[in-house]
Amino acid sequence: MTHTHTRNRKHNDTENTSSHRHRGAHTETHEQEPSRAAADGAPEDLMRRAEEMVDRIGQRIGHYASVAGTEILRFAARAREEVEDIWAEAQHIRRGGKV
Repeated sequence: MTHTHTRNRKHNDTENTSSHRHRGAHTETHEQEPSRAAADGAPEDLMRRAEEMVDRIGQRIGHYASVAGTEILRFAARAREEVEDIWAEAQHIRRGGKV
């Protein structure tokens, strides 16, 4: 190795070491940020979670309401058919037909 190359390598090693120190300090800052963010952002996080929960509950209610509505329509259709059958049979009997 030449003298210049050795000097550059030492310079790069020094930069890497200081860079690692800087990154470590930077990481510590990021590690502190979540706790600070949790303290500062707690109401927003709680609000977001509450809104998501309300949305899920709303979706469930909508689903069950849809299922219930479909079942009510089926029941109404069957009831209407039964009433029509009873009415037709009553008309037949009224006109003198046999049961």
